[in-house]
Amino acid sequence: IRLSLVGSEMCIRDRARRTLKAIKSVQAKIEKKRELLPDFAPYIEGVLQAGSGAQDDVLMTVLVWRIDVGDLAGALDIAEYAMKHDLQTPDRYERDTASLIAEEIAETALKLLAEESADAEVLAGILGTAQALTGDHDMHDEIRAKLLKAQGLSLIHISEPTRLRR
Repeated sequence: IRLSLVGSEMCIRDRARRTLKAIKSVQAKIEKKRELLPDFAPYIEGVLQAGSGAQDDVLMTVLVWRIDVGDLAGALDIAEYAMKHDLQTPDRYERDTASLIAEEIAETALKLLAEESADAEVLAGILGTAQALTGDHDMHDEIRAKLLKAQGLSLIHISEPTRLRR
């Protein structure tokens, strides 16, 4: 059953990737990912619950997609699993898992913090978790700095909510 499920998920992933490749607009790609993500939810839940730790490119792709659509809490569920089991990112991402998690979550958090509706407390928690997950891993200083900057700005937003939005 697992083998057929993996095969069907690979087919869905490949079809989704072809669909996304045909879209030029970054914003339109993000919206398409948001539309496609629920198709992967049962598979992702099953992988996380099974806890086998096997390398899984579908899982790692969904990690990135969740970050892209702003579902940082959902991305962290996968990130924790990926770091625990030392999963690698697919080659097209050209970064190790810790660097990808730190940089992508930081960049998305920085975008969200610029919005009036940003929940700085939630983002501070997410960024703290991302820092805890990746803190012991070697990465470029610029990536680590970006994560720490986002974490610091989230804390400033909590203590002085209007200061950075002027």
